[in-house]
Amino acid sequence: MRLFLAIDIPDPIRRLIGGVQEQLRKSIRGPIRWVDPANFHFTIKFLGEVEDASPILAAVQSIQGSCFDLQLGSLAQLPPTDRADVVMIDLANVPDELLHLHQAVEAAFESLNFPRDPRPFHPHLTLARLSVPRFVSREIALDIAPVRFHVDAIHLMESTHDEAGSTYRKISRIDLSIG
Repeated sequence: MRLFLAIDIPDPIRRLIGGVQEQLRKSIRGPIRWVDPANFHFTIKFLGEVEDASPILAAVQSIQGSCFDLQLGSLAQLPPTDRADVVMIDLANVPDELLHLHQAVEAAFESLNFPRDPRPFHPHLTLARLSVPRFVSREIALDIAPVRFHVDAIHLMESTHDEAGSTYRKISRIDLSIG
C-alpha cells in the first residue's frame, strides 16, 4: 500500500479552493492533471509503498503535537524559479507548531528506516500537475482570500491509483493536543 501523512482540510475550505481551481482551469492551457477537490490536503510526509502497515500504525500513535491554525497564502508554481510541473497553494506562514509536528513525524519514521526528506519542508496544497513543465506564474495570478482554519489532527492516508486517477483513504487519525 502507498502511504503518506497529511493535514486534511475542512469542507468549506475545500469548496473555496475548488472554486479557485475552476478559475485556473480557464487560464491554464495544455496537458494538465487536475487534482480532485476530494483529494486536497497538505502532505507532512510521504512514506511510499509499504508492505506491512502495522509498524507504521504503531509509529503514528507515538506522534505528539499541538493544535494550530493555518492560513492559505498565494498561488504558486513548483519549482518557483524554473519550469513548473506543479501548481499549488502556499501557506501564508508556517506556524512553529507545524514545524515541530513535522520534526516529530520525521523522527518517528526515521526509527523505522524511512529517511528524512533532504529537501526543506514546504507544506503546500497541490491543485494541478503539468504534464509538460513550463512557466505558469502569469497564468496563476489570482488572489486567494486569506482564509484560516484550525488543525486538530493529522491523518495516515492510503493512496490508490487507477485510470480515473488517485483516491485517498484515511487509515488513522492522530489527534493533536490543545496546548
